[in-house]
Amino acid sequence: MEPMYLGENSNKFTVDNFEVETSDHVEEGFIAPGIKGCFYIILDPKNTDVSLKYSIKLDETSLINDKINIISIEEIEQNKQLVQTEEDTYTGVITLDDIRQGKTDKIKVTIEWVNDEENNSMDTTLGTLQEYSLKIPVNVIATQYLGETINEYTP
Repeated sequence: MEPMYLGENSNKFTVDNFEVETSDHVEEGFIAPGIKGCFYIILDPKNTDVSLKYSIKLDETSLINDKINIISIEEIEQNKQLVQTEEDTYTGVITLDDIRQGKTDKIKVTIEWVNDEENNSMDTTLGTLQEYSLKIPVNVIATQYLGETINEYTP
């Protein structure tokens, strides 16, 4: 994936291309029950002269099978902790020092299709739809970070 350059704006896109773990029982590049996959969001704040706070909102409503779930969201380039700030939103900060050093944040989103024998009928129906492809709408919002507290979501 190409880096997303951050400023004070919103970037909306839909992810439909995943790195999927391999299995002897599933054709390469496809996801099926019992398989995990992931995608990456690279946030590059080049040409930005202020610290940034970014929020990544993942719309799981397009996942029509409730056994397909987002199981982790993590920043893997700088090993930063993301804060879940809403039910479907994760927030991080890129400091001005990191920006000046040319650092980027690389977010890894991992999904899993849980193999549940009680869900075989739905899994089969979904697996036979020729028009279906797994898609996750994403919205990344970046604003200037002024040192405010980032509060963790509590359901």
